[in-house]
Amino acid sequence: MLSQENPALVESLIEDGFAMTELRASDLDFNQFLASNKRYRLSPECFFEIQQILVRETERRLREGDRGLLNRVARYLPALPRDQYLKPGSLLKVMMSGPILTYLLGDPWTTGSRLTSSTVLRAEAERRKSSEIIDAFLDVVTNVKRFEVLCGARDRIQLIGSYGRERDLDDRASRGQRVYEFGELAQVLNNAVNATVLFLDLRGFTKTSEGQISERDLTRELYEVFDDFVPAIRRFGGTVDKYLGDGMMVTWGTDRADPLDSLNAVRAAILCQESLRKKREEGRTYFKMGVAIHHGRVYLARFIEDESSVQSTVIGRNVNLAGRLSSAAKKPLEEDEGEAAPLPGPAHASGLGVVVDPSGVLFNEGIAISRDTLVQLETHLALVHGEGVMEYEDEVIDRRFLIRYAGDAKFKGLRSSLPVYEVDFEAR
Repeated sequence: MLSQENPALVESLIEDGFAMTELRASDLDFNQFLASNKRYRLSPECFFEIQQILVRETERRLREGDRGLLNRVARYLPALPRDQYLKPGSLLKVMMSGPILTYLLGDPWTTGSRLTSSTVLRAEAERRKSSEIIDAFLDVVTNVKRFEVLCGARDRIQLIGSYGRERDLDDRASRGQRVYEFGELAQVLNNAVNATVLFLDLRGFTKTSEGQISERDLTRELYEVFDDFVPAIRRFGGTVDKYLGDGMMVTWGTDRADPLDSLNAVRAAILCQESLRKKREEGRTYFKMGVAIHHGRVYLARFIEDESSVQSTVIGRNVNLAGRLSSAAKKPLEEDEGEAAPLPGPAHASGLGVVVDPSGVLFNEGIAISRDTLVQLETHLALVHGEGVMEYEDEVIDRRFLIRYAGDAKFKGLRSSLPVYEVDFEAR
């Protein structure tokens, strides 16, 4: 029916390419998509560089009370409350609005100068016209917005029959699963869900295991540490996916999605860090710990252990990314000899911290979260924005969260850097 009534729309959706691989716009991996898709003639580096320049310009104008921008936001995004304008997710939404993009790019003295001063874009402009670069960026943005409209319409479609009872469909929908895939690839695609993944990675394990204590004592110490973590994880709905020797992987949302999954992961992470700190103060362990939380699309995989049992886990790029955020580099925060150097930057209420050095190396001895996790928190919580910090008063665990931008971390195998935020905390 759609192809008969609007063939041009169908052709556009096929040409865009997004709807062929993804369930919703929030699942798009622009790094992978743009790197492997010749349709858009724009590298991931250039796309994110333009996006960040425009987002920063949008934020600056909103803070300064730019009337032209404020009027356009009120007119074209009437459902967005004014007190939400400066949130990261809202800033991106504001910037990507067609009339607002036109307004920003129509200012050659301010926006134009910021674009032309970018070393990334200047290098690209040596190979092609600058107008072609901006045109390619606008092409991506336009098609993403068209894909968002398609997702909104598709979410209203309900299929029954293929998967049995309507209750089963509701359960699949609550987990963010596809309910319309068929064919040989259906088993993998239908097991794709949006979930929150938490990694705990102990510091000092290598030093402790190099003969200073017996294997029995080391194992006992690990059990004691992990045994205290499990109640906090279960209290907030997490599932221990696996133990990793000196770490754990925990998931939220693989069985049933909850809008507060990312918040619950942060709560559990704080309680685990406090549990470990108490043991350290009592002289019961030397371990420290890096925790990472990432939200994204993962795949549920099941492996047959024997004739009577099946092992389930989550796999995928986003799982690997969460693992990298937790392990990261362990020096100079952990040294083989002597005490670690104090963390640079603002004072940390918890005594823990996450640092990205000028070369993009991440040192994690606290709680690190990805931008995707921050967007989840921003969407469902009333974060208070201050100078360089976002705060949240959590009544459930009676702690104040202090969220700060740590820097853009670089990881081997990823073409673009990854924005990392740290979650500091203190008693209310």
